[in-house]
Amino acid sequence: MNQLNRRQILLAGGASAAALIAAPLAAVAQTGGTNPPTGVIKRVKFVSEKTDMAGRLFLPASHKPGAAKLPAVLVVGPWLNIKEQVPTNYAKRLADKGFAAFVIDFRHWGESGGQPREYESPKHKIADIHNALRFLSERPEVDGDRIGVLGVCFGAGYVAAAATDDPYIKSVATIAAWVHDVPSVTKLFGEEEVARRRKVGREAVTEYRANKTVAYVPAASDSDKTAAMFSPDPKFYYAPKAGRGILPEWKNRYAVLGWEEWLDFDGIAPAARVKQPLMVVHSDDSALPDNARRFYALAKGPKELVWLEGEHTRFYDTEPQITRAADAVAGHFAKTLTSAAERAERSRAALAGTQEFFAALEAMDVPRFLNVWAEDGVQEMPYSPPGFPKRLDGRAAIEKQYAPLPAAYTGMNFPLTRLAATDDPHTVIAEYGGSIGLKSGGRYDNRYVGVFTFDDAGKLKHYSEYFDPFTLLSGFPGAAAMGPDGARTVLEALPRLADTRDWAGMRKLFAGEVDFDYTSVAGGKPARVKADDLVAGWGQGLSRYKQTKHNFSTPEIKIEGDAARATFTGQATHVRETGGGKETRWSCGGDYTYRLARTPEGWKIIAAKFDMIWEQGDR
Repeated sequence: MNQLNRRQILLAGGASAAALIAAPLAAVAQTGGTNPPTGVIKRVKFVSEKTDMAGRLFLPASHKPGAAKLPAVLVVGPWLNIKEQVPTNYAKRLADKGFAAFVIDFRHWGESGGQPREYESPKHKIADIHNALRFLSERPEVDGDRIGVLGVCFGAGYVAAAATDDPYIKSVATIAAWVHDVPSVTKLFGEEEVARRRKVGREAVTEYRANKTVAYVPAASDSDKTAAMFSPDPKFYYAPKAGRGILPEWKNRYAVLGWEEWLDFDGIAPAARVKQPLMVVHSDDSALPDNARRFYALAKGPKELVWLEGEHTRFYDTEPQITRAADAVAGHFAKTLTSAAERAERSRAALAGTQEFFAALEAMDVPRFLNVWAEDGVQEMPYSPPGFPKRLDGRAAIEKQYAPLPAAYTGMNFPLTRLAATDDPHTVIAEYGGSIGLKSGGRYDNRYVGVFTFDDAGKLKHYSEYFDPFTLLSGFPGAAAMGPDGARTVLEALPRLADTRDWAGMRKLFAGEVDFDYTSVAGGKPARVKADDLVAGWGQGLSRYKQTKHNFSTPEIKIEGDAARATFTGQATHVRETGGGKETRWSCGGDYTYRLARTPEGWKIIAAKFDMIWEQGDR
């Protein structure tokens, strides 16, 4: 879709100049929802691109003229909807939660102007959203710095597209989002049906341009398959007998000249440019759930996915879906549409939390450090070299990673060169150095950038750490030993140390105890033995031989967390003197399975098994 020029929209809209306020309404049309109208409802008018627009502003019952300004939400409903349908159902609930909730009739629909009538134009709707938000920001009841948008069904794609370039939008939420692109809508309807709709749409555009004649089909029907929405289900939201979506104000018709624009509208792609906090509420039985997941995955800012149960249109007006969805997005907006004072306080808390993070690390006080974190906190290190964790999920995993600090390091220092707040008051960016003294000798120095995001309770929710992985591998003595190459190095050292009789070096390859199974050679049963006893026994056994030669294949290593499993084949030749200058040889070969554990000192062997397949000669 063509990107709209924000300046041209606002200059053409003249929203504030045309704003009119009528007396509060005593009631609104029944929408099929279970929530009766509450509070104050005001009729309002504004202008969008020289077109007169109609809207309703829902205010909390407790709100008084001149009172503190309210956070506000513009509610955008499904395609073909007017303001009295789904948008009003959610606006009433949001007003009850303390928001100013705004609904409008888009151009070509309801009480708003624009020709042709009942024409679904994504381009026009997005422009109308921009101008409605400008108007809303200037309302005396509204805090113009705290405005969010809620898109229901197809409205999700519209609000996402608007959010990519609208400075008024501070937060976004979607419910039962119908978001499609050309491939998915073609798969949904079939190539033949999509081609038919395109053909009908193009013909209707030609006819309208030539004669101003508009071709219509029903917007919804339970009998006419040419309708824009067809369903024989008697419980269908728009079914006449259901009495849910059929309202006197709604003309049940659709201008087919809009088919091609609607089919080509990509509601998924804009999510990649949504930087505002986002909540996506969906279900497996809502429309296009895989597309909703794609939409959520693309969003770059803070986000939350709420997965509920229920058929798509139950989120329009039916319990418990509508209340659960409304409560979720109300909570989202309450957290994200904060006042300047609240944002400043959260920003101060995030800065203080970041400083405590470094202070606890420098003190190597692990309990204090863990207290900084939320229970479900996440640390990500996307550029960690192979064998190092790239992600730690939850405080338990973080504790496991950081618990060895006092035993492994002599000291840690993290001098901050820059600590900065961001537009998101929960998030802080830090640039810092790191200098760590190792008890094994030497120091490790690197440069870092960290992105810290805290929750409302001031606990660290997410920490992304960026550093030079090559400096880590080259500058941290023994760091390479922590990765898969380190595990391979341990295993490759085994035959060399055995053949050179370097038993002190051999001992360093093992943990304190080892599960040992060489029963295929010596008989007996597998046992857990002390590494000191194991290495001493090897030394005693091989001392009978003048010379040994062990050859191992390249080990195949699989690492899961701090555990590694290695398999390889090998053979060994043992040469023994028998007197008189004569020698005997004993050779054997088979399969080896070793298990290793990652420790602060590197990989250590914790289990060793040899399955002898062949042998030759006299032992």
